[in-house]
Amino acid sequence: MYCKSVSGCLQWKIALDRLSTWSRTAGLKISVSKFFCLHIGRRNAKRAYSINGDVIPTTEAVPDLGLQVDSKLNFSAHVDSIIISAHRKCYLLMKTLRSTSLRVYVTAHKYYIRPILEYATECWNSCTGGLSLRVERVQKHFTRWIYRRCRLPYASYADRLRHLEMETLCHRRRLADLIMLSASHISQSFCMDSLPHCFYDSVFWYLHTEEMKDAKCLTGTVANIATHHFTQRRDLQVTICPDFEENLCGIGLLNLGQNRRHSLKNALSKYDRIVTIVLDHGENTAKYESFSFETALTKVLPSLLSLSPVDLFWAFGARSPHSGSFYDDLFKLFGSQVFKMIRTKNYGDQCEQFVRVQTQSPRLEHLYLHDDLWPQDFKFYYRDFHPKFIKCTLTFE
Repeated sequence: MYCKSVSGCLQWKIALDRLSTWSRTAGLKISVSKFFCLHIGRRNAKRAYSINGDVIPTTEAVPDLGLQVDSKLNFSAHVDSIIISAHRKCYLLMKTLRSTSLRVYVTAHKYYIRPILEYATECWNSCTGGLSLRVERVQKHFTRWIYRRCRLPYASYADRLRHLEMETLCHRRRLADLIMLSASHISQSFCMDSLPHCFYDSVFWYLHTEEMKDAKCLTGTVANIATHHFTQRRDLQVTICPDFEENLCGIGLLNLGQNRRHSLKNALSKYDRIVTIVLDHGENTAKYESFSFETALTKVLPSLLSLSPVDLFWAFGARSPHSGSFYDDLFKLFGSQVFKMIRTKNYGDQCEQFVRVQTQSPRLEHLYLHDDLWPQDFKFYYRDFHPKFIKCTLTFE
């Protein structure tokens, strides 16, 4: 249990008194030795709590679901415990295994040692650099031992990892943070049925401008990770939005705003397959005249269509384009379209509608249009209605 305010502490004492009364009435004895009190914070009054007259002992660290939570919340006690446990397991493996095959030791390390060092890393990965080095030292020592056991010449830690096809524990913890972030943040920001499954496979963090106040801590955590991780993938999903400079969490390659570092074509040319691209008009387009609709039509779209295959999302903001020629040129560029479905989603106080377009061009798989982008002379004939799925037929006259 956790209480923060003074009133919470008083309520906690009342709850303990009720528990004591209930145990005496039921004839059950409560083992106070299994209770611990952990005081967190410098200004903590460190009040004493008791059950049946026995004072609950205080402690500097308490186990909670496999984690050693200490009073300073730096998880140093937990890191110390997992390092000791991992070293003991390494020593046991080296005494038990007598093989000279690297694959045997690498497999044993992945199944018996690394899970100890990577349990609930999302909770304690913010530890100090010294603790991170101590955790990494476990894998350093183990790779050095197996090199000696297999009678291989000395190699640096980076060379050993490259030879053994392993990653640093620090890198794996960062990837675990990214996966957790995608599950907790992206799944709430993009709760659309029309999003493909590959969106969550090659996830990218698109943080809206109005969410930046609450998301600064997240961007600070993943900014350095995102650039390294997503530039290593050959199966990329990106978000292009000129709203603000740091909207891509540190990746400025595809920023089409004022901070233009590379052209879109050069930035995307190194990837074999572009899974999904989101073009966001944004709310501050007036500041970025270079990202006009004509620019998107003449420069951005041709470079995207030259890549195969592409899932292209037009997720424009509240503002709608006013150029009639843009409508005409856009649909002339894609040729004949067969509109399959309209999906709706709640986005704040607005309800945006997207149209999934399947074209005859093999270079474009899907196109998602905001309702503001539908030509005014499009007519809708609703055949079936469902709150989450609307079938319709569109005709262009």
